[in-house]
Amino acid sequence: MFRAEVLDRGVKGIALVTHPVWMPLYINGLAWSAGLPALEAYPPTVSWWFTAALALMAVVLPLLALLWMKRMGMISSLEVPEAGQRRSPYTVQALCLGALWWMLADLNLSPWLTRPILCSLILVLWALILLERTKVSAHAMGMGALTAATACLYRQGADWGWGDESTAGLMNGGVALAAGLVPGVVLLSGLVVAARLHSGAHTPAELLHGWGAGLLVMGLGLLGLGPTD
Repeated sequence: MFRAEVLDRGVKGIALVTHPVWMPLYINGLAWSAGLPALEAYPPTVSWWFTAALALMAVVLPLLALLWMKRMGMISSLEVPEAGQRRSPYTVQALCLGALWWMLADLNLSPWLTRPILCSLILVLWALILLERTKVSAHAMGMGALTAATACLYRQGADWGWGDESTAGLMNGGVALAAGLVPGVVLLSGLVVAARLHSGAHTPAELLHGWGAGLLVMGLGLLGLGPTD
């Protein structure tokens, strides 16, 4: 059996790796590597610049804000365990995502790039608006969004490079690996939910609410898109 301290470290590690601030970047990476014609048409410099802008606005600035809030005593940790402490981090995240969405609005980029940003903004506002009633799990919300994005990309033929082998056997194996990514993300969601439940960060209802909200919003945002959009 795992010692209690080892289990606690594992739970904290899962919380760090699946922190909701990373999710827009994870989804962006899945989209660019999916092999969709709409994204394959862009030169490599576009992917680098877009990813850099996303990392700055959706990850770096919110993380710097969290570190500043922790230093000022506004939050007790980067996980922001108290519901009352979440208003400012959510507001900063919403402002950053909203600013990024506004800056990209006139560039006529593929919806596979811009819709996840809009959906992420909606989810942050969802959590912020409901904060007075419930401390919805942002970790579960992010995993629900990641699950929906993975499923929608796979539905459009994404194989993430695993199906591009020269032999039929390897190609079939690659397709199987790509197909296994969707249930793999679902299993990872279950692991994240179990870890957050073990840590006492959320109730089962808050976790299910978060995962369902992420799945619904990101799923509706990407469901109607085709590979050439």
